[in-house]
Amino acid sequence: MELDMTTVELARAACLILIAALMVVAVIRRRRWEAWLRDMEDVFAQHGVTLADHDKFRWVAKPVEASEVELEGFVEGLLPPGADSERVSGASSSRLKVPLPGGGLLMIPPDLVEPLLGPLPPVPRVRTGEARFDAAFSSFAQGGEPPRWPSGAPFLSPEDLAFLQAHRMRWLRWNDDLLEVAFAPRTPADAVPLLAFAQALRRGQQGRAASTPPAAAPSMPVVPVAGLEPEEQIWFFFAFGGVMMFSAFAPHLFDPLKDVVSLHVCGVKGLQLSNEWALCPDGREVLGAALLAAAWIGLLPLLAFRLLRSLSRLDSPGERPAA
Repeated sequence: MELDMTTVELARAACLILIAALMVVAVIRRRRWEAWLRDMEDVFAQHGVTLADHDKFRWVAKPVEASEVELEGFVEGLLPPGADSERVSGASSSRLKVPLPGGGLLMIPPDLVEPLLGPLPPVPRVRTGEARFDAAFSSFAQGGEPPRWPSGAPFLSPEDLAFLQAHRMRWLRWNDDLLEVAFAPRTPADAVPLLAFAQALRRGQQGRAASTPPAAAPSMPVVPVAGLEPEEQIWFFFAFGGVMMFSAFAPHLFDPLKDVVSLHVCGVKGLQLSNEWALCPDGREVLGAALLAAAWIGLLPLLAFRLLRSLSRLDSPGERPAA
């Protein structure tokens, strides 16, 4: 009986130890990330880029020269422009923001046209003339013609379109003197070609010659993971919800678990359960204590799995990019 009575207490102690261990691993990862930023400062500066830590976007990159251009490293659940979150799912993305006079252009995947613009889009659809790009994106431009530079050249050349696809563009909007482009999450090294691309667009708007930069990012050391990542937090949130479901229903279904909970909260077996109450044999109401006891048992394997995964990534020779 003594072993049964301490099962929940042992699970609770183990959970607290695992939580502390996860916090230690997160601190180690965070310090590695900060050290990497310091070590790489001069390297990025040589490419004309400043890279800074950011609480919301994980990191933000900007040109060294004074400019409002910026690349947000990781925007969680970014929605396409004008999207209704009940009809369109957001996706974690990197977002390039470029102040650029003019506007009137939208490029989105074909499956988003109706959810965003309705069955009869109010803006004319246009084509870039690049078959591969036009198959992947539907383009809409005010006036029914793609924008052009003051020189008369197309706003986005074939090389520009290939560059955007190479970086896995998700959508593009140019409106009210601001160009926004969402990409599948990029690594900090990708900030170098993306910011060079943005600067080339600004030169083109000024009527200066500007060729499309190479899409390839410069070779840099592997980026350490920066603390507990947003997707990990989301995963843990949903997993924790599953634990709460477990604590509410599992004792109803598994008699051995009900006996363990009963011994912990009542001191004897015989706990009676319903959806709204839990009664010890002596008539005491213990619903809250019973749910908490079962939750500690359900939380234990979840935390153990999370710690093992974090440790495996911490000890791996090359952690995945921060974005």
